[in-house]
Amino acid sequence: MEAETSTRKGAAQSEGDSTLLSARSLYQHDPLLVLLKDKLHLATVWIVVGGFVVVGFCFFLLAPLFQSRFQPSVSPGDMFEVLLFTLGTTLSLLIYLLLPSWMASIFNSLKTNGVIGPSRREPANAMSYARFLEHMISRMDSWWWSLAIGVLALFYFLYGIFILAPQSLTVSPWLLLVSFLTITFPAFYTFVFGLLRMILLLSFLNQLFALFSIRVRPLSPDSSGGLAALGQLGWMGAAIMVASTLFLLAFHEFPPISLSPYDIAGATISYLTLLIVLAIGWLALPHQVMVRARNQQLQPLTEEYERMLVETRPTADEEAAQIVAGTERLAALKQRYELVQETFPIWPVQVVEMRRLAVAWLLPALMALLPSIFDVFTRK
Repeated sequence: MEAETSTRKGAAQSEGDSTLLSARSLYQHDPLLVLLKDKLHLATVWIVVGGFVVVGFCFFLLAPLFQSRFQPSVSPGDMFEVLLFTLGTTLSLLIYLLLPSWMASIFNSLKTNGVIGPSRREPANAMSYARFLEHMISRMDSWWWSLAIGVLALFYFLYGIFILAPQSLTVSPWLLLVSFLTITFPAFYTFVFGLLRMILLLSFLNQLFALFSIRVRPLSPDSSGGLAALGQLGWMGAAIMVASTLFLLAFHEFPPISLSPYDIAGATISYLTLLIVLAIGWLALPHQVMVRARNQQLQPLTEEYERMLVETRPTADEEAAQIVAGTERLAALKQRYELVQETFPIWPVQVVEMRRLAVAWLLPALMALLPSIFDVFTRK
């Protein structure tokens, strides 16, 4: 226990405001990622290529064997769905590999840009940023996540062969085991772990905004007050939704593992829930924090303007020069108010990038139309 605690503390060393988060500290209890990254020292590109080849090769070999239990022949549409599943697994693997680095990059960018201020709590109960990172690492990096996802993958596989497609029981047990180890487990483990890390990231960003004061830098080079790193959340969410859509398209009519209407309804509800959660975590919460920071700068100007408005109220015996001076002071305050209001960004991403992300988020919905388009050309 002491060794584990010291390891986590070492992963987030703090020297004043120089605390940075290590991507490696976020997956030390994820055996698959430790094996690929730390033990075998494989580059991300080779892991992704290898995953695509292994999953694709095994699925293209096993799919006809499974489908022979359901229909006499394999159509081009069936093989297209196999390809969609392989692409979904490959994209899930890529997200799974990159998420720790993305997560560390977001927190480190916020810290480096000076966005994270002192704790909002009283000094007696204040939490340092280094302590916050230790707490976050202890929650994100746990054996329980890997164990729970592995067990869920097994349950999902058993649910598929016993409930969704009991005809699969006629297949050799060795083929079932191979299909689980090379197809079901990699796809389920990488996708669910990526989704889990995304949810945990949104949760801890919310805690960060609640525990620490946030400094918005009006003239930051990123044009987002130093919070442009949060734009990565939008691209992460878009990638996860594309991967989930690929899986849904692959499972929609693939006979051995076709989804029931209840499964499709549940997947749709989950998809919409994820979309809402991502929108809140990526846009709504940062927007609220940035507006609060801007209002903190505007409030003194508002109060000063109201005070000056009362003090410079013209009287019958007041000279014109005094009235002009008071008016100029009010105009200067108003001009300063408008300048602060204009220069303080209130969104974590620029409008152009927001439009691109909107298109990326709509892409999965458009992809859902692919089966209908494909049916027009392949089926009568």
